[in-house]
Amino acid sequence: MARRGARRGLTALVGTFTGCGVIDGYADTEYDRVTYSKGFTSMDDYPDFTGCHSYVAQVLSPEMWQTCWKMTTPAGQSFRELIQPGVDCPSNPSNPSIGCYIGDEQGYDIFANFVNEVVRMRHPGWDTNNRATVAMQPDGLKIDRLPDEYVVACRIRGSRNFRGYRFSPTIKRGERREIETVVKLLVKELPGIMKGQYYSLSDIGLLEAESYVSTGLLFPKPSSPELVTAGVTRDWPDGRGFYKSMDQEMLIWVNENDHLRIVSHKKSGDVKGCFSKYAVACTNLEYQGRKVGKFFSHDSVFGYIGPSLANIGTAMRASLQVKLPLVSKHPGLPDFLESNNLTTTSLTAPGGIIEIANSERICKTETELINNLVLCVHQLIAYEKSLEKGKKLKQLK
Repeated sequence: MARRGARRGLTALVGTFTGCGVIDGYADTEYDRVTYSKGFTSMDDYPDFTGCHSYVAQVLSPEMWQTCWKMTTPAGQSFRELIQPGVDCPSNPSNPSIGCYIGDEQGYDIFANFVNEVVRMRHPGWDTNNRATVAMQPDGLKIDRLPDEYVVACRIRGSRNFRGYRFSPTIKRGERREIETVVKLLVKELPGIMKGQYYSLSDIGLLEAESYVSTGLLFPKPSSPELVTAGVTRDWPDGRGFYKSMDQEMLIWVNENDHLRIVSHKKSGDVKGCFSKYAVACTNLEYQGRKVGKFFSHDSVFGYIGPSLANIGTAMRASLQVKLPLVSKHPGLPDFLESNNLTTTSLTAPGGIIEIANSERICKTETELINNLVLCVHQLIAYEKSLEKGKKLKQLK
């Protein structure tokens, strides 16, 4: 009787929303007669991947679906919820997206068969015998600085998530707010050169937030269809915020997609200086967090983990904005970048300014990834100088 009473109360409430296609005054007796079929087989529920090109669509065979379709993590994310972004969002066939966002740390174990296959496809060379190693050693760089006349800016960013909290697709409001509270305490312990101020998005106005976004100091609300489908933008801007150092060269973004995104940037070719600040910030935050019982999510095989399987391992993206008006027009540039595991956001930027970044995240250390980026850009600068002198280059090696 209590259940019927509860249902009648719900029906009465729902019945008032006539603008949502619900008939006002819908009878309790009609509602009580509704039944739902439980006779569907796994293949009755198999997703339609027509026109989809995500890694999910490529990996999720009918056989794998039959073993995974009813799985749910202890924190509450179902396999259906995990893959829904890859079903709803077609993705670009020439640049496929991941198509899935993990809701909690245990998802890496519960959905292991599926997760491992996606990681293998996204990160060639990785396998379950991989052992993640953290090595942030600025003194290990083979080139400390690139010429400012060719390098406009250097930027290194990395993601971290706290153990014991759900990831962004399934995180609860209280968890998100608690993470923000923890970060406010941790940033107070950053060393002098990184001292600054924390801004909660709930406390600043829209115009002020937009000004920070326009200058690159703050992240915008994610608009990617996959992130929206995954639930990353729920409750915006509740529990979100950012920290910036006084010199504005160190940023910490809170609850954008990952719990933390640590950003170090310089408007010059000072790669070592940029890397040094990044390494100090990451190490300090991890150390201070451990002192208060807050540990970063890290796996011996995957490295640092979070909601996106594209951003694990080092979870680091290092990029250089370079002014190469002649090289940027060379037809061999895309092949040069791809062969060296690099990517660029644009090959048609005004004035020949392009941003080059590492495409790898895992199976190498932070120092190795940055060294590869710096050495390749150093080579491209040499090519640019040759072209400036009128020399012709058939290909870029």
